[in-house]
Amino acid sequence: MPREEFRRQLAALEQGMLEMGAMVDRQVDRALQALVERDSALAEAVVRDDAEVNRARFRLDNDCLHLLASQAPLATDLRV
Repeated sequence: MPREEFRRQLAALEQGMLEMGAMVDRQVDRALQALVERDSALAEAVVRDDAEVNRARFRLDNDCLHLLASQAPLATDLRV
C-alpha cells in the first residue's frame, strides 16, 4: 500500500508525542513537589532536565517536517 510508510511514520510521531507528554507530566509533578516542599535541589534538577524535553520537542518538529517533505501527504492524510 503506497501510504503504508506514511502511516508508519505518523504512528511513530504519535508515539513520540505521547512520550514527550509523559515527560512533561513528570516534570510538572516534580516542579510542584519542589515548590510545595521548598526543595531547591529538586527545582534545579527540573530546570536542568528541561533540556531533555526541549530536545524531544525539536526532534518531533524535525520528524514532522521530514514527514511532510518526504511523503507529500494529501488533505485527507493531514486530517488524521
